[in-house]
Amino acid sequence: MEPFLEELKKRLVSEYGTEKSVLVYPVTKDKDDMAFFQINKAKQCRVFYYDVTTADKKTEGTKTYTFAGTPMKVYHSCNADDYEVVLDKDNGLARLLKTFVFNSFSRRVGWWVEEEILNIILKYRKNSKLIDLLNDAGILRGQYDLNCIPEDKTGSIKEVFGVSAKYLRASGINGAEGAKFLWENHFSPKETEKLFNLLGQWEILSGNFSLRQLKYIANSDMSRIWDYRDYCSMRKFLIGEKIDVSSFPECPFDSSSKNIKRLHDLILPIHDRARKIADKRSMEEKTKMYLEVHYPNAQKFEYENDKYSIVACKDLSELGREGSELHHCVGSYVDSVRAGNEYILFLRKKTEPDVPFFTVDVLPNKNVRQIHGKCNCNVPDSLMPFVKKWAKEKELDITSINGVRCHV
Repeated sequence: MEPFLEELKKRLVSEYGTEKSVLVYPVTKDKDDMAFFQINKAKQCRVFYYDVTTADKKTEGTKTYTFAGTPMKVYHSCNADDYEVVLDKDNGLARLLKTFVFNSFSRRVGWWVEEEILNIILKYRKNSKLIDLLNDAGILRGQYDLNCIPEDKTGSIKEVFGVSAKYLRASGINGAEGAKFLWENHFSPKETEKLFNLLGQWEILSGNFSLRQLKYIANSDMSRIWDYRDYCSMRKFLIGEKIDVSSFPECPFDSSSKNIKRLHDLILPIHDRARKIADKRSMEEKTKMYLEVHYPNAQKFEYENDKYSIVACKDLSELGREGSELHHCVGSYVDSVRAGNEYILFLRKKTEPDVPFFTVDVLPNKNVRQIHGKCNCNVPDSLMPFVKKWAKEKELDITSINGVRCHV
């Protein structure tokens, strides 16, 4: 018997009771295997499967799924496989299979189609009433929608998702949370649909827009939506920095693309200046915390000879310059270094102590994770004697210094 059938029987029996609810019949030898499943709770839906062995088996084979009802043929043009589907137009499960599986055969092959059928049958058996309601309301649009239906909840669409079918149709099942948020704040289904088309659920729930701004977007002919999104984000940041934004309206009277772009371009330099000040303040706060807690530990790994020196990073803003000049990603290590997850030291030439040369990454367990120079180049042979002496004196493990090339 096909693995799909074995799995289907196993899962159906496990989920829904005794062997009596799942029947398997072997038939005459000339038809090889045939299986028959009677799924009592799913409108007595019967599933047949059989594999017909032909004389020319290498080039042609037939797999047939049959559901009780009126015949409907759908073909799969992959190799020589030919699928025939017999569906009952009044059966909810049959309509689901037609929508999700058989109409997309040209994009799917073999086991994946069979596994989808199995998952749909199991999902349908658990929540058949809700799935029929969603299907009848035109909300189910694909296999992903079916996967978003909670298996542990039953009831009406509103009881399960918290919104009516009109809102869920506007957002899609995977947007139920955003649709509920908009419904609770008195947005219409039409406004909900427009916001999902323009922004999507993440932007709706992100807090980047006030309710007033969301309402403004939903009722404006806004062709430059991303300019307006950035404008709102910059305006919100300036308010947080206690900078006057009275000349920048929350919802411009004129929502034309030309006016939105003008406001965007006017607020941009003000935002950038404020951002630089805020970033500098944040870096100073992080550096202060680092100096008090973790810098003393990093200093323990400092070392020098007559040609080279290894010094601990003292100002976290130096990491940005180090990464910029050496063209690697140490600038992204700021938060990790501040937290003491690793120590960054600078390997410099004695004759050029302020010029980035190589960057050293040491873990608290004394493992030297990496030493890299310009464009992540490895330590050259000429520098290795110095590195080995440093590692020996500080009792460090340098076996992996060339292994890591980016921050994880």
